[in-house]
Amino acid sequence: MTDGVALSVIVSTIGRPDDLRRLIDSLIAQDRRDELELIVVDQSEDGSCIALLAAWDLPFECRWTTSARGVSVGRNAGAALAAGWLFTFPDDNCWYARDTVSAVLDLVPERGAPDAISGIQVTEDGQPSMLRWPDSARPITRRNVQLTAIESTIFCKRSLFESLTGFDETMGVGSPGPFQAGEGTDLLLRAIAAGASVEYEPTVRVIQDDPRRGDTSGFDKKMAGYGRGIGHLYRLHHLPKSEMAYLIARKVAAAGVRTVRGRRDIARADLAWARGLVAGYRIRPPS
Repeated sequence: MTDGVALSVIVSTIGRPDDLRRLIDSLIAQDRRDELELIVVDQSEDGSCIALLAAWDLPFECRWTTSARGVSVGRNAGAALAAGWLFTFPDDNCWYARDTVSAVLDLVPERGAPDAISGIQVTEDGQPSMLRWPDSARPITRRNVQLTAIESTIFCKRSLFESLTGFDETMGVGSPGPFQAGEGTDLLLRAIAAGASVEYEPTVRVIQDDPRRGDTSGFDKKMAGYGRGIGHLYRLHHLPKSEMAYLIARKVAAAGVRTVRGRRDIARADLAWARGLVAGYRIRPPS
């Protein structure tokens, strides 16, 4: 390991240098930036993100590589280069509050519990992003994992990540199969099954724009893939069917409300997610 490096920030990206620049600017602004490193896996054809990094004199260690397509493939490739004892995997269009790294390192000791934590993802104006996040800290369990973690909010010890052999590369955005989400939840469910201590800590803030506030063209197709990934999780980890039914009912109800409010684009995405959830549960992966 590199002396002084605690946290390896591992980013898999496909040709979004402007978004990556914002993330890096937020890393430069961290009050404990001397304890982090950046690993970037560029899956674009033009290598635009690698070119950005090569021209930038960063105040912390930075390495980069390429990989085959798939966010889980990229994250696993980046983890193989990492020097820290703690890993995190932000999307390239996330960025950090100024105290994110210090908050994480204050909460997670190099030795002892917890083995992993999840922070909260919010928009720049402090509103919840992606999930309805709980207000208070709590252990992450099979019952609440889908309310308390997404990939970009997970901080996982190297020892745990390696014992779980990393992310399942058949899951996640860009994977070759139908399951375009759920790889982070799958990682934490496997950690919990192995007896690891996993905590939700909303004092740790990761910032990302809510995609429903921007251009929603093609959003329904994307959400269908996400739904298939979550449906796959329910089959793979034998999660309660009653919970799955509740999620479907909630999305259908939300679609009705959004239609009345004139957001037919988001309503279509809600219904696509619900249909995808059912389809993902029914798909039996190759044995």
